[in-house]
Amino acid sequence: MKKKKPYLSVIFLTYFSPLNYIKKNIILLGCKDVEYIFIDNSNNKSYSNKLKKMLNHFIINCDFNYKIIFSENNGGYSKGNNLGVRLSSGEYILILNPDIELEKDFYSKFCLYRNIYNWDIITPLILENKYNKKMILGISYIIGYSLFNFIYKIRRKLHKKLYYNQFISGSCFLIKKDVFLELGGFDITYFMYLEDLDFSLRAIKRKKKILFSKDFVVYHHHEKFSTLSRIQTAKNIPLLIRKNFNRQYNLQNFLSIFRVFCMLFDSSNQYKIRYREIIPLFRTFFAHYLFYLTKR
Repeated sequence: MKKKKPYLSVIFLTYFSPLNYIKKNIILLGCKDVEYIFIDNSNNKSYSNKLKKMLNHFIINCDFNYKIIFSENNGGYSKGNNLGVRLSSGEYILILNPDIELEKDFYSKFCLYRNIYNWDIITPLILENKYNKKMILGISYIIGYSLFNFIYKIRRKLHKKLYYNQFISGSCFLIKKDVFLELGGFDITYFMYLEDLDFSLRAIKRKKKILFSKDFVVYHHHEKFSTLSRIQTAKNIPLLIRKNFNRQYNLQNFLSIFRVFCMLFDSSNQYKIRYREIIPLFRTFFAHYLFYLTKR
């Protein structure tokens, strides 16, 4: 008997990721009208067996609709999620990091919004955890709003429940599958970090409606922003600017980029950089900035 086409396809990209939040989210979303796509970049037999064992629990206990791909090489965030979307069969896609925990009414809210509101992409309210309900502004938010001098706007809007936003967070968002494909998915040039900001800029140019809603609440149990993560971000900033802005904008926004790094020094910010890291970070940034500038 042919399976009914799901409304929603959930994409999990794993790399030695903890499985507890994945399991919780599957239980919350259920099996009815939902498809699960797993792209595992770990290339590790022990981890693969743990993942299979967890999935067997759902296969036995419900009509579990899933696909799983074990990648031989870690192609990064963009390539892995693009593959997941291509394999999906749902009309809507939920990109979901394995360290995100959904609230229990997430699926019912999705069904409501699917029929009422006009949107192409929904970005949820992302909080640090259930106990410390501090809103997380991801690195793409910080850099994106700094580039556009929109920091004051997002601060002004935070009290609103619903508004059309400029940027998404790649850790968790809902999108219509045909919109994701129309935009060409994530740019695989970005191995990790800022691919969501690049994707957002393309969505804005195509006049796609990015809806921020506090009805969708998720908790991001992320690890600390490591030195390697900062270096990867420093490499990607010049690529982002070269791709999306002209040469004049490159030069005009140098101070904006500098301000971003200054913001990362702020002791109240989760992305705080230690002072001894600043020289290699700026060296990395300048090298890539000049490289992409001369490639025009």
